[in-house]
Amino acid sequence: MPSRPRCFRALEPVEIELRCAWRVKLIDDAVVAEELERLIAFEAARCQVRVLCVTIEVNHLHLVLAQEMSGHDADRRLGIAPMMRNFEMRATRWMNGHFSLSGRAWERSYRSFPRGDAAQVLKSIVYTVMNPVKHRAVRRAEDYEFNDAEVYFAAKPNGIVTHVPAMWSALGATPEQRAKEIKKLIEEVWRDGSRSGSLVKAAHRAIARRPALRDSRGWAETIPVGAWVGYDEAEKARKVVLDRERPFVEFQPRRAPAIGEVIQIRIKRVAPRPLAGARWRDWHA
Repeated sequence: MPSRPRCFRALEPVEIELRCAWRVKLIDDAVVAEELERLIAFEAARCQVRVLCVTIEVNHLHLVLAQEMSGHDADRRLGIAPMMRNFEMRATRWMNGHFSLSGRAWERSYRSFPRGDAAQVLKSIVYTVMNPVKHRAVRRAEDYEFNDAEVYFAAKPNGIVTHVPAMWSALGATPEQRAKEIKKLIEEVWRDGSRSGSLVKAAHRAIARRPALRDSRGWAETIPVGAWVGYDEAEKARKVVLDRERPFVEFQPRRAPAIGEVIQIRIKRVAPRPLAGARWRDWHA
């Protein structure tokens, strides 16, 4: 009997965490991260899901999403649950071909945390944007390539984030003023609450110090900051990137290679076929 999809309220931000199977470090390649970003934007547009924030780490993803419908779709085509199901399926298929492997690439279930007030939404945005700093990948969030700091810190649409929380509109009259204040706010909350549990308390204190943010009744509304370019245009851009790459590299290590590690490879002029005997668990062992 199929399981019932997860139910979320309309326009309620939901924090999502999805990890690679066996905690393998698969997403340390710019080509992989760009493809995952494209798939997230594509599935969100198909399933009527608004993307508020995305961060892609080397072995897991953090997302803040909000579906436009309330409850769950009887046909299981619209909403966050169908989006995540389709994304995992398409991403697994692509990564199996990219790494010449077979099997599942993600853990069996993603973690979801609905956010019911302005402080919790702020906490989720702060945690998602600053996650690379937490893992010491970079010293500043804006130095990380695959998070949405540019959207919140510099008001630059990136084609993935389609909406931002409406409470940001109280921080300034122009996008540049809001971005400057949002950057200060996010860094303040992160400094005052380094751990996940204390981030909510720090967000409550930060909102209390700003009277314009105290009214949380409009937190579910959104302000468009940029729309996705579309599937055809993204496909053309991806093919241009792939054309610039070197010939396909095929390798079958016995364990997940570390960043910067020297490995033996075989160069092929055509896309390698998936190796039937190579599975994710064997690759990581």
